[in-house]
Amino acid sequence: MQHVTLKCFALLACWFSCLTLPAQAQTNIQTPKPLHSLETVGIPQPEMLVPMGRRATTVAQLQQRLWQRYMASTNSWQNEYRNLYSRYGASTLYGCLRSELWVDAAWKGFSETLRRYNASAQPVSDTLLILDRPMAEQRVWAYAYTYTNGQRTQVNWFLNQGNPTWLLQERTTLSYNAAGQLTHFLTASLSSSGVFEPYEQVFYIYNSQGQLEVFDYQRLDATGAWQSGNKIFYTYNSQGNVQQTRSQQIASSTGLLQDFHRDTYQYDAVGHLATKLIEEWNGIAWRTWAQNLYTYDAQGNLLSEHGQNWTGTSFQDGYRDLYTYTQITSVRAAATTRVSLAVSPNPVQGQAVLHYELPASATAATVDILDATGHQVATTILSAMGATQVSLPTEALPGGLYLVRLRAGACTGQTRLVVQ
Repeated sequence: MQHVTLKCFALLACWFSCLTLPAQAQTNIQTPKPLHSLETVGIPQPEMLVPMGRRATTVAQLQQRLWQRYMASTNSWQNEYRNLYSRYGASTLYGCLRSELWVDAAWKGFSETLRRYNASAQPVSDTLLILDRPMAEQRVWAYAYTYTNGQRTQVNWFLNQGNPTWLLQERTTLSYNAAGQLTHFLTASLSSSGVFEPYEQVFYIYNSQGQLEVFDYQRLDATGAWQSGNKIFYTYNSQGNVQQTRSQQIASSTGLLQDFHRDTYQYDAVGHLATKLIEEWNGIAWRTWAQNLYTYDAQGNLLSEHGQNWTGTSFQDGYRDLYTYTQITSVRAAATTRVSLAVSPNPVQGQAVLHYELPASATAATVDILDATGHQVATTILSAMGATQVSLPTEALPGGLYLVRLRAGACTGQTRLVVQ
């Protein structure tokens, strides 16, 4: 029982540590996210794989995420927990994440995560220490990430029980399609006999435009068969942003999937996510449950996520997330070997333009367009190194999903393109 309790502490701490990118903050108001390995091993969440409106236009380092709950009895906001980000290296790559709980009118350290990166600015390990336990009972968890061709393909979870030996506990394997989109992950625990036994998996299903259409989370049931425990269906607006998600879960009465809740998204004039309306299915119709409101600074960084519960007649404050940043005035792509790319318009009908920034040392660069099977269908040589954009030969391409890849010596970058 103690091992299970300690593991739950670790999962909770990792859940806190996964809440690092403010644009991905989609936490439900009344119920926390499930503490399964989807949240704990750095696997992209469904909302991380779909566009939720524009992102920040400048580079900023997140310093703090503060979560507060509204107390109606005192008409005030009460601190609950916060994440502190520090030891930044290049750009927005934090090296330390400290999670603290508000206890007895003071902040108390709960966990600390140390992150290491490879030369391509990808995390290679997260080492997590639970702080609020006596030294003799300290436990350290570590997640080691393996990459193949720039994509995360494996995550190993280790436990250290106060001795030099790291014990392998679980392994997650990730798979991708030819366009580089995550299609499947499988998590297995290491049994006492040394055999990995799968217990959960997720399938990511995309439509013909390359947009995530279905998120299917499955676990093994008592008979050893895979059963969908949660499904999320996505629809999109004309700008390619998520318009609505509909979630299903297993009903205890029938053992079958049934509608559970749905989220409807609205965006402001510049394309930022402004509101999320949350509804629940009562067996007959959709009923308003809550809403989230989002605010941004002038650079497009998320400043707050404000959750409100529906009382039956009006929305009432429930919680809020507040974000604090340090702006970076000068960040060059040369700081890492990865090149930032963007294609506009996307989706495109006709000609598209690739926007990029190369390090000053670059002397030659090539842009390739690959179809969904990985076949190279077009190549462009960049002759003007001082330029920051180039037209892509997309007019004659059949409709579908493509991968745009830029290579300039040791620097590489890629992005998806949808041709209509």
